[in-house]
Amino acid sequence: MTRSSNSAAAHRINVVYNTISRDARVDLKEAYMSLTYDEPSLFKDIADEARKQGEACGEARGEVRGEATSVLKVLDARGVTVPQDVRERITQCRDSETLDLWLVRAVTADRIEDVLDPHER
Repeated sequence: MTRSSNSAAAHRINVVYNTISRDARVDLKEAYMSLTYDEPSLFKDIADEARKQGEACGEARGEVRGEATSVLKVLDARGVTVPQDVRERITQCRDSETLDLWLVRAVTADRIEDVLDPHER
């Protein structure tokens, strides 16, 4: 199997795994464990690729959460009042470019409107 086909296979396995019932997951895991005992290299590459994808996804989520936290910390340090609905909007944002823009604006903001455009609120 090539790396790209391993990646595609890992993705398909993740899709299936996440859509089946808990009991089916247990059965699949048991079947997988018995197969990997006999054919360790057959599934190792797929499992490694799935693990790497999961780690990358987790790192990306962590980075975005950190950016949102930074925006709020800068606003708090500057004494800018952040209403709860805006605070939630910032913490729920998953777009890194938007968070970067808000962080740059937050550094000089005197009020929340200086960070978010009125049509963004």
